[in-house]
Amino acid sequence: MSSDFSFEAIRQQLSQSGDGIVRDRTWIERSLAEPELFAAALFRHASERSTTPTKSQFGIAYNFYHDAVTRHAMGPLAQRPFFLYPAENPAAPLLSLTYLQLHFRATQLAAEWSKKGVGAGVIVCVIYPTSVELVIALCAALKLGAAVCVLPPLGPDFLATRLQALQPRHIVTAKRYQSLLKEWYGEQEIPLAEALLPEVGPHPASYKKAKGSEPDLTELAQEGATSHSYQPGERVLGVCSEQREPSWMPIAVAAGAVYIGAFTDGVLLGLSHKGCVLAAPSHPQLQYQPLLLLMMLLHGGTFLNIGVEELTRTVEESPRLPGIDVLLMHASARDEMLARPARPLPEVRAWLCAVTEIGNQFQWRDWVERCGLGSVPATCWHYDVASAGCLLFSLQSRGLAPQIVYPALGKPFHLKDPAVEDQPARGPNGILRPLPGSCGILLYEYATGFIYGGTRWPTNAGRSIASGEVEKVVSALPFVAGAVMSPEPSDRGVASLLVFLGPHLRDLDQSSLLRIEQKIRDWIRVRMGREYVPRGVHLLATLPRRTATGIDHNWCIRQFREGLLTKRSQDPVLHVMDKLSFACHRAATPLGHLALRAQVKRNQERS
Repeated sequence: MSSDFSFEAIRQQLSQSGDGIVRDRTWIERSLAEPELFAAALFRHASERSTTPTKSQFGIAYNFYHDAVTRHAMGPLAQRPFFLYPAENPAAPLLSLTYLQLHFRATQLAAEWSKKGVGAGVIVCVIYPTSVELVIALCAALKLGAAVCVLPPLGPDFLATRLQALQPRHIVTAKRYQSLLKEWYGEQEIPLAEALLPEVGPHPASYKKAKGSEPDLTELAQEGATSHSYQPGERVLGVCSEQREPSWMPIAVAAGAVYIGAFTDGVLLGLSHKGCVLAAPSHPQLQYQPLLLLMMLLHGGTFLNIGVEELTRTVEESPRLPGIDVLLMHASARDEMLARPARPLPEVRAWLCAVTEIGNQFQWRDWVERCGLGSVPATCWHYDVASAGCLLFSLQSRGLAPQIVYPALGKPFHLKDPAVEDQPARGPNGILRPLPGSCGILLYEYATGFIYGGTRWPTNAGRSIASGEVEKVVSALPFVAGAVMSPEPSDRGVASLLVFLGPHLRDLDQSSLLRIEQKIRDWIRVRMGREYVPRGVHLLATLPRRTATGIDHNWCIRQFREGLLTKRSQDPVLHVMDKLSFACHRAATPLGHLALRAQVKRNQERS
């Protein structure tokens, strides 16, 4: 290979459809051995291909807002839609937010936020689903130089845990989501009115001056051309990655890593021309956002924000979708599409799935056949916002995505021992550990690459199940004596929830137990989000073993796997002991104390 990286040659090798095996790994190995040289070459390559100049300087400063928004809004892409999304009426055409409109609205919002004290280094938490509001709020924060954290509006306990760890100075969200902040706000000294920023307004059909005349949007965009440049090591994002443990802990991501990561992922996905369209129906927001939006912004592409409903509607039911250069598919969206009437997807030119979801090849084959994608190139990757994008990728293959993966370009990593993660792997197999950071992906060396072998801790398709948070939420129910998440030994990456109800519920019939189980599932969905509802819930009419530090998880899991918890609830002697222990446990809680006083009062009245 020449002294410099040939990105055209790399793109050619990435797009070759075959058995998915890289015969010559020189370009991969060199990018890992010399990541700074690779990043500099990629930056120079992207700058030379750009039709409008960038303001960022490699290794010196990165101006995300100018390079992602302003230069497109002031150039030939001004009227190109960046964000496409469906209207409320399914038969209506897709709505759009162009680069020029995005520039105008983000500049307008940033001016309001600056009056509230938002500036360089200030932590701003954006609580929106993937939407126009999220895009505009993200760009306004980048324009002012804030450190942005994007969270989906799931449940009050979900948000409270992450906001408590993040400690943002400001929050922006819609009024309909503000009730979810009560759990967090109750423990803060800053008044909520001071913490909340002006929210993103509705999308107007046009922008009017006070006199009622239509303004010159180009002139308005030029008025707000000033934007912040981040230092390479300066925090631009704070992310709560579902690929890390604990998943609620915010991780700072530096500007240099985000900028180069966005362009690297664009090379891997083949985003080589302006106007590429990417769709990600039902994508896990915590795993991909806001990096996915930034990647498309920096490449001047279009993000098509649609759900499975739009992909399964016929042409007669809704307008035809635009050409989709990359369709980012997930197992949940795949299964939902398989449950609906079949519809071909002639709009799709290539599709992509997660490495952690390629195990069930039969379901993927059914989906490919039903959607008519047998001749369409497919690939897979492992994406982690805390690592500034892709960590693993595969070559393209017709029909199904290859199962052989390779380390992402320019991102060095170590393989660690699965038993002792601080030690190097003893053989060719181990835990993927990017530098810096750690994720629980198990890799097995195969051919010239690796095969995904599961996760080190229980996950849901590679994403965290937030065991500690779910256990805490369920244990708050007054009829629950404790909760433990138990990994399933027969299926790596899956866990069930053990709910200890106490011995007083031993004689409940099946219908009553089903109602209790449904109430537990609904409680988790409301407090955390439906993503955290476990697949299996086991109700146990006994008590967990407790130590000085809390529930003994290892004892509970071991007893459950051996079937001893069921026997314990049926043993008459242990049943009496559990009833006594449960009475003491209930009496120690506020509700239990009230119930005990009521029982004493009733006994006195009877006597």
